[in-house]
Amino acid sequence: MSRDRVEGKQVRELIVRPVLQELGLWSEAAEILVWGTGAHEGDGYDAVQQYGGPALSWWGIEPETYYDFLRNTAPGLTRSRSAVMVAYMAMVPKRYSGYPPAEHLIRDIGFACATCRLLYFRAPRALPAANDLPGLAAYWKQFYNTVHGKGTVEDWLANYRRHCEG
Repeated sequence: MSRDRVEGKQVRELIVRPVLQELGLWSEAAEILVWGTGAHEGDGYDAVQQYGGPALSWWGIEPETYYDFLRNTAPGLTRSRSAVMVAYMAMVPKRYSGYPPAEHLIRDIGFACATCRLLYFRAPRALPAANDLPGLAAYWKQFYNTVHGKGTVEDWLANYRRHCEG
């Protein structure tokens, strides 16, 4: 087995789970959803920037989406879920006086993972059960990729099975 690829199990155990726990937003369903999103959006954890597109990090966060989150969601979370936002801001290096630029999503895996979880957290519907992979894939499509995105539920499931179960 080649050791030049990132192993999905390590991403789950060493990045996704600890980051979600640090945010106080861990659940098994959230862990599987964020883990699967990285496997799908990051081309099996190979791409930290979308090929031919603007999306950044394994979680495929477009700068426009990140800045929209900062403008329109973060202020409300700061008021209603301040502990979550304190934990999120604790992940930001001190060299930034506030939120880092979108490019930081490429350089900081944990921060990008946390941003992915917070993008899902703003969805108006509860997460499907952890053992409902088709439901989690549909949740990704509706609230992350959206109807405008090119991804499909079938693509997400195939990438999850290839990079997370394999």
